[in-house]
Amino acid sequence: MSHPSCLSQKAFSCISCLILLSLIMCPTLRAQSSDEQNGQQSSLQFNCPIISALDHWVAFPMQKDSAYPFGYIYLDIQAGVTLEYAGSFKITKSGDFALVPGSLPKDAGVKIRMEPGPRLLAFIPGGQFGALKIQKVPSWRKNYDYDSSKPEVLYQLGFTYNAWQQYNKALNYLQRAQQLNPDIQGLNTELAFAYNALYLFDSAELILSKEMKLHPKDDYTTKEYIYTASHNKHIKQAIDAFENMLKIKPGYSYAAESTINIMGFYYLQKDKANFENWYNRFQGMPSKSKEELNMASAMRDALDK
Repeated sequence: MSHPSCLSQKAFSCISCLILLSLIMCPTLRAQSSDEQNGQQSSLQFNCPIISALDHWVAFPMQKDSAYPFGYIYLDIQAGVTLEYAGSFKITKSGDFALVPGSLPKDAGVKIRMEPGPRLLAFIPGGQFGALKIQKVPSWRKNYDYDSSKPEVLYQLGFTYNAWQQYNKALNYLQRAQQLNPDIQGLNTELAFAYNALYLFDSAELILSKEMKLHPKDDYTTKEYIYTASHNKHIKQAIDAFENMLKIKPGYSYAAESTINIMGFYYLQKDKANFENWYNRFQGMPSKSKEELNMASAMRDALDK
């Protein structure tokens, strides 16, 4: 099951910013500083997922220069989870934090859109705020406040938590949004996505059946319905939706993914004949991803054993 992401990376024009982005976003092997090698352990505990670090000052794992990039994580309701980069620091032998001179780019206010992923962060202890010249709540944070009583905001929150695989939280926000305004575009399909992720296929199928009638040409709704029906063992309905979409919209953008889900049903049923039929159809699908190709091959190999 895929999910569209609104959390696009900000484009940087300077080399230093590109290097910074690679350090923060890409997993790296954690290097030890000379202090740590000599037995001086950091007070930082890298056990916090990014999505759980909202409205906190956080540090990223130590880089090769023994410095820790750090910043403030917050939610921009339109752009998604964002890091306000604040520079980097080192930890002295006494355990104090010390800013690295020149680590903050010349253009203050560097924002980095955080993509969903497994990276773990560490909370910066309040006792070190002074050394890093930061306040518990930055003065600019109020510029990103949002009204969570508005259904449109609740929808955006639900979308964000779905993208970060926090499905129970997403469901809470989306259900509240639906109660206030069920006509928000995309809301019901997003709600069904959360139900699917929580294996509540009956609830998802009920919503998507109605959405399919209202939006028969919507690729994403159809894709989600085929996923739901296949997993809910309503394979005829899944296939009917697939064939109907190909008639309405020959360039159906999720054709390969939908075929994988139908193949998955027959794989679980150990129905080799029907699986092979859909496997052959899958081979003719355009725009197959490497992940989809690997998944199809893995299922076929397992059935042949």
